[in-house]
Amino acid sequence: MESPTVDRHPEKRLKAAYQAFEERMMPRLKEEHPTFRLSQLKQLLKKEWQKSPDNPLNQKILSIIQ
Repeated sequence: MESPTVDRHPEKRLKAAYQAFEERMMPRLKEEHPTFRLSQLKQLLKKEWQKSPDNPLNQKILSIIQ
């Protein structure tokens, strides 16, 4: 049986978690890539989000692996 700390519905917090991730990471991306347009920065951000441990969907997978 799953432990009580494991989230059964991580998709419910996906939007809020992504917005917090975007607010935290966008200044760093803008600094690293000053000539990129906003759409290009958002593409990079999305790629990083897919692998990020901050992504609630990844947290569920990581808890299963460990």
